[in-house]
Amino acid sequence: MINMGLEPFLDDVMVRLEAFVKKDIPFLPDEREKRLCFLKETLNSFHAGLSEKTERLLDALQVEAGYGTSVEKTETAIELENGPTLVNLLRVGRTALFYQTPDGKQSGRFNREKGGWEVLPEAYSREIIRAMEVAEKKRTPVLLDLPVGRPNE
Repeated sequence: MINMGLEPFLDDVMVRLEAFVKKDIPFLPDEREKRLCFLKETLNSFHAGLSEKTERLLDALQVEAGYGTSVEKTETAIELENGPTLVNLLRVGRTALFYQTPDGKQSGRFNREKGGWEVLPEAYSREIIRAMEVAEKKRTPVLLDLPVGRPNE
């Protein structure tokens, strides 16, 4: 009985997870897409048992939930006005996503409402550097003054 109801439930959770990731701030796109593809393959596999499907889905949900409570610095290329640009990217939970060019001359953030990157005033550069040092555990956590905006509902 449970098996008959669980399979459609897992499919529904998968659809909602895909929609959530698509709507979220754009970080680790390749990693997250690969995870979703693997999960979708597992859920569609006749060889995978229901317990394996459930475990894989719960693992993916746990990873996505973990992003909301962590701070991370990565190096990646993002699309700015002058084309793809290599930047240091700072993710603050699911609240904000900042970038800074490796030379430190330009900093910005992802604007959820506009769906794109915007340049920040130079005054925020030092705070972003400090935040990245905290993310890399090179500095003890400190209170920072960054424009995080309002979380998307």
